[in-house]
Amino acid sequence: MEETNVGQRETMMDVINASKKIITAQVISKQKFLELEDQVKKLSDRLEGMEEGTKRRNFNLRISSPEDKLEEDINDKGVEGD
Repeated sequence: MEETNVGQRETMMDVINASKKIITAQVISKQKFLELEDQVKKLSDRLEGMEEGTKRRNFNLRISSPEDKLEEDINDKGVEGD
């Protein structure tokens, strides 16, 4: 009878230790998941910022006609003989 109790106790300890390892692995997995989720959020925010910057630059770009460019050059350089 004693041997049976000792065997059952060892088996229960093995189950408890295995359960502790599983729980530890789950906690580590959850922590890793939260870290990755945080990284994804940061990258998403950066991408959104880059998209906003691109939209602003595109909005601010001005396509000038050759006549506008010629007028700018004349205004910048002045008319010869001045």
